[in-house]
Amino acid sequence: MTNAPAADVSALEHYKPRLLALDAARLTTLRVDARAAAEMAVAAAERFDDPAARARLEKLSKDEFSPEHLASLRPLARALVEAQEGLEAARAARATAEVSLPAELVERATALKDRMLRVARYHLDGDPALAKTLAALGRKRAPADLGGDLVRLASLYREKAALLATDSHHYRAADADDAAQLAAELDARVNEQRRAGETTWSDLSTRALTLLAEAYEEVRAAEAYLWRREPRLQLLAKLALAPPPRLRARKTPKAADAPEPATPPAPADAPAPDAD
Repeated sequence: MTNAPAADVSALEHYKPRLLALDAARLTTLRVDARAAAEMAVAAAERFDDPAARARLEKLSKDEFSPEHLASLRPLARALVEAQEGLEAARAARATAEVSLPAELVERATALKDRMLRVARYHLDGDPALAKTLAALGRKRAPADLGGDLVRLASLYREKAALLATDSHHYRAADADDAAQLAAELDARVNEQRRAGETTWSDLSTRALTLLAEAYEEVRAAEAYLWRREPRLQLLAKLALAPPPRLRARKTPKAADAPEPATPPAPADAPAPDAD
């Protein structure tokens, strides 16, 4: 597989087969800002745009360092940003996303709502405090909104139980509990469908971050090795051996995980590190 995506293919589409093939045990948890991680990876790649730096890196044997790690930093960073953009769009669209509910469930919920509303109107329509509530409940709703109506009716039934129970023809004592149960089932199905796209994008983001973090740490380790004997770059070397926590994508923690080592202090005469 080449590192550079084709001109007509996004970085995410280019890497998607490889991302989806990652074993779940290898995945990292998304504990960092995706765009910040992408920027730091690109900055690391840019340091090797200098011909002298790249020539130095190329002297390493392929057994010690694979050039693919460096070549993949930029496209993987783009893939991560694309996945994050997809996740943000899915989150923004969640509240208005269309859903498809089982017809049988919608029919049961609609029939229960109509019966409960008919009883409530007959006994409570003369109460000015409830007029707006009953009018709102009488409006036609999309199936995804039925759960909210049933919750409000269940609450009204419980609040006015003594009065409504005098209706021996249409009132049913179990309706309030049935309405709450149906509402929970409706809402669960709506949320599941609306979050489906969000879950997919979140998974892709995690997978893209996994590959990016692995490539980044290989490049930083090589960088530290190459400049390990140059005093003015000692700080860079130390940072490469102990990447900042904000960049490192951590494996799913286990109970016996040891604490991460702290970044060593910089020498007094060390220059400021690159902003990566």
